[in-house]
Amino acid sequence: MKDRTLQNGKDIKKLVASLISYFEKERDSGGPRDILKRVGDALQLHPSTVSAISKNIKEGRPLCQQPQENTAS
Repeated sequence: MKDRTLQNGKDIKKLVASLISYFEKERDSGGPRDILKRVGDALQLHPSTVSAISKNIKEGRPLCQQPQENTAS
């Protein structure tokens, strides 16, 4: 497994999304059920942060907004 350096918020959100997916598979195989709490505990994140990221994933939203170009002349 490669060591990774988290560069920005998008990297962190991808990590949270990956951990949520992992814990969901574990739950579906009979493992512990409280996925969002486990993710927050594992990554030392506030529950509302994990919940917001999870909601965005379920709604198909991008993990990070692309910067908007300034089109004003």
